[in-house]
Amino acid sequence: PRARFLSADLRHRTERLLMNAIGIKHVPDWKNEDVVLLAGDADGLAEVQAAVTAAQQHGSSQLQRRVRLHEFAIEPGAADIELSADRVLWRLDSAKAAEITAMLTGLVNSGHPCHNFVEDMASPAPTLVLSHDQYLRPSWLTAGKTPLFPEGFE
Repeated sequence: PRARFLSADLRHRTERLLMNAIGIKHVPDWKNEDVVLLAGDADGLAEVQAAVTAAQQHGSSQLQRRVRLHEFAIEPGAADIELSADRVLWRLDSAKAAEITAMLTGLVNSGHPCHNFVEDMASPAPTLVLSHDQYLRPSWLTAGKTPLFPEGFE
């Protein structure tokens, strides 16, 4: 019986991973701002929020997505996101991690498309935009523009 429960739990987590969406990229010209954009649906953003929370509790955590591994590390004075083809390294201090967690919780619970800004990031851009149900698919926000995530989602 226990093996079936674990198998069903693993299947549920795998299905959530395959069905939810997040995308993250450096967008140097987002509305005339240099930003890192993290866009996702509620389930995708909840996965990121859980990983940031785990890093706050344990010092580090990982979130394996379809394309990239997100690694979260709590380091004093840090506010950096390193983006590569197969990995996203989030280095955050405790205060920045708490700010991101609170904002993601609000976005996930909002029930409608919205976004928020995390200021005073160090690199690769000074602002992190957290976006719920925006920029994921064609809409009035993206009409006539090149898709922000033409390669798909993580």
